[in-house]
Amino acid sequence: MSRLRNRLLATLGMLVVAVVLWGVLAVPSSTNGTDQSASPVETNASSAAPSVPVSSTVTSSSTPAAVTNVNVQPEVQQVLDAGDVAPVILKLDVALTGNDDQRVSQIRSARDRLLAGLPVGSWSQVKDVGTLPYVALSLDSAGVEATRQSGQVQAIGYDDQTWAPIAETKSPSSVAPSSINSTTTMGAVPAWAAGWKGAGATVAVIDTGVETSHPYLMRNGLPKTIAEACFASASGTRMSMCPSSRSMSTTDAPVVGSAQPCPSTIAECTHGTHVAGIAVGGNGVTIPSGVAPDANLIAINVFSYTSAGTSASTSDINNALQWLYYNRARFPGLTSVNMSIGDSAKNLGYCDSDPTKAYIDQLLSVGIATVVASGNNGWGNGVSSPGCISTAVTVGAVDGVPDLSTSYSNDGPQVDLMAPGSSITSSIVGGQMGAMSGTSMATPAVTGAFAVLHLTTPALTLARLRATGYVVNASGYSIPSVRLFDAVSVNVPSTGSSTFNSVSPVRLSDTRAQVAGGATVDSQQVGKGKLGGGGVSVIPIAGRGGVPQTGAGAVALNVTVVSPSVGGYLTVYPAGSPLPNASNINFVAGAIVPNMVIVKLGADGSIAVFNSEGWVDVAIDVVGWFPVSAGYGPLDPARIVETRSVPGYTTVDGQLQGIGAIGAGQTLSVPVAGRGSVPSTGVSAVALNVTAVDAGAESYLTVFPGGTSKPNASNLNVLGGQTIANMVIAKVGADGSISIYNNSGFVNVVVDVMGWFSSTSQMTSLSPARLVESRAFMTIDGRQQNIGPIGSRGTLSFEVAGRGGVPATGARAVVLNVTVVGSTGSGYLTAFASGSVASGASNLNFVPGQIVPNMVIAELGPDGKVSLFNSNGSTPVAVDVVGWFSS
Repeated sequence: MSRLRNRLLATLGMLVVAVVLWGVLAVPSSTNGTDQSASPVETNASSAAPSVPVSSTVTSSSTPAAVTNVNVQPEVQQVLDAGDVAPVILKLDVALTGNDDQRVSQIRSARDRLLAGLPVGSWSQVKDVGTLPYVALSLDSAGVEATRQSGQVQAIGYDDQTWAPIAETKSPSSVAPSSINSTTTMGAVPAWAAGWKGAGATVAVIDTGVETSHPYLMRNGLPKTIAEACFASASGTRMSMCPSSRSMSTTDAPVVGSAQPCPSTIAECTHGTHVAGIAVGGNGVTIPSGVAPDANLIAINVFSYTSAGTSASTSDINNALQWLYYNRARFPGLTSVNMSIGDSAKNLGYCDSDPTKAYIDQLLSVGIATVVASGNNGWGNGVSSPGCISTAVTVGAVDGVPDLSTSYSNDGPQVDLMAPGSSITSSIVGGQMGAMSGTSMATPAVTGAFAVLHLTTPALTLARLRATGYVVNASGYSIPSVRLFDAVSVNVPSTGSSTFNSVSPVRLSDTRAQVAGGATVDSQQVGKGKLGGGGVSVIPIAGRGGVPQTGAGAVALNVTVVSPSVGGYLTVYPAGSPLPNASNINFVAGAIVPNMVIVKLGADGSIAVFNSEGWVDVAIDVVGWFPVSAGYGPLDPARIVETRSVPGYTTVDGQLQGIGAIGAGQTLSVPVAGRGSVPSTGVSAVALNVTAVDAGAESYLTVFPGGTSKPNASNLNVLGGQTIANMVIAKVGADGSISIYNNSGFVNVVVDVMGWFSSTSQMTSLSPARLVESRAFMTIDGRQQNIGPIGSRGTLSFEVAGRGGVPATGARAVVLNVTVVGSTGSGYLTAFASGSVASGASNLNFVPGQIVPNMVIAELGPDGKVSLFNSNGSTPVAVDVVGWFSS
């Protein structure tokens, strides 16, 4: 990251102005679980060349860089001239294809091919690789020359060390606020009072390690830390806190306890714990508190140490960023990564040739911002690295009320935001509290602000924070200082689309205990126990899992019933409203039954779940939300069809009740417009819950616009004697009606209306069209038909754009009806945008032989496709498209 001549840094501790200890607190023992062993990833000698795979998956560049064009960084040659072995970062000349695992395999193969051609004894300390074409190792002069001539690399860079000197103590600023009024200056206190605390979001801190059991970093007796990793490489006299003193692999799972800080006798070792507290510490009620107290934490240690201090190599920092990217599916709420680090090399402009940029950009491509300190050298026209990278969010420090740039903060054109950095009180090792100063302290305040605000993309979040900030004159540069409450309060239409905002599916509620597999994205609403018959559970939704604290009128949920004791049904409705005469999921004893639910939020941002009979576990995943005053009108559920002739079984207006079962091959016409609070005009589609009750034979129902021909599609498949429900978004015919077709036998049908889409909304409803058919049946265009089942752990990607009424361009999400038809195993399906990673949530659960439908709202990938992941068994599927949302 820096030039060799500038090794003496101002980093991490970043000019700790004062360490004031107060309130020594007892540290409860960690309850994170059992350590996982990390596989060794370093090769420490080249006495034997690695074997080259017989069949390499690496595709070399068609035009390898000429030897004379291989750039060798001057610092590398300086080390070699001094007779030392040079730590280097090589950029490999490879063309990469495929998914993450395939890319990692290709790069590892390319690395091994290169090493096989180097002189024996010329290389050592080889580190693990990731999904980007870089490899770090140490080379002697012969190794560097052989690498230059190999035709397999594009550049040879210096793997610099970021040194952390012993923290300096300075006299406090005459206007230095403590964190008590620094959070007031930022507007965090009123933001907390309004409910903006970062719930559902996750922050990663790449630093000197974190004391995860610190009381300031606990929530309800459990650590806020949801994952740990360590990439602190030990070498020579430098020691590492990593398990077995070995850096983890970039593809390893998290390892509990791996990110613990180095010994407290070394001043810099408390730095990471202090930084983490500024981002997520406390509770947002008592002062001090971190900026995003309800957010979760990922702690990563990249600093090795000696008795003289700490340091981190560029390659270890890059591998930490790579690990976050590779494991991103484990952390669906990850919004921002904090790097309060920097060297002492002054960068007047951007340093985008730095390899770290590729790792920052990789995270940015999946919606994760990297927030970096500008440095503490007091420069007025430049910053340290990696804050000089153009795609990092670079942060300087202010002090006082109103904000003034500090004497130590590096100012420059690369700085994006300012935040309070002087005398900030936060957690330090040993369960204590203390005050520190520096851009290291300002940076996690911005990282926390990203977690609290968390707009659709990092660019939108940064733009909002800049647009609402207090502009500071910092060495002649006008740089906004964060005003969090203004950012969350302003009515800017950048929170998403005007109709539907999809989110990466995450779990918001799971009644099962953690030991039984229960888990949620923010550790809230988990392990509450089965919901009893006649019981109601209220679930907070707003401010969690990507749903904003304010502005959401309704949410799209996937609700799954797990192992009920008897048959019954669930009703999901707005909290605070009366229990409606409606149902969302019908179940029998022992079943696992999912259903999509679009439900209006109560005034407090919550929903209510009612269970009719027995005891049942319930899991709830959020997949998207609809803004207030959008093109979607959420309703309190209302029954508009009840074919059973049973006393008390009524509809909202007496129409279509007690009319008898629908016969085989018959179609029921259902007026929708003007009923159940649906407007009489201006309606393009309705959101319904359709239930087949006591089917006389195996059959299926198709819901389609009134006055049109029945399509080759189904919304609900049912076995003889079965009662099953499914969510349906149905286009309304010109006469304001829908039609329901029954294929076989006699079946009673119940229909509840949940909401409606206006004719001007961004959702275009379609007559259902089949896009995928595993069996020997037809699709709308002959594509993706008779393709066979999806294998266990397999993924099917299929084209949606340009098919079944979905335009070739301009669609960002689609409404699908997905049906599993007799899998050989018990498992689940997850729908996700092609090119992304399947989340841990599910859209549809099934057992062997079962026919299970469910409605899915899925984002399209850049290639216009949707992917389906099958967890287990050989699973045939049928997929129908019923609508799409415009970009």
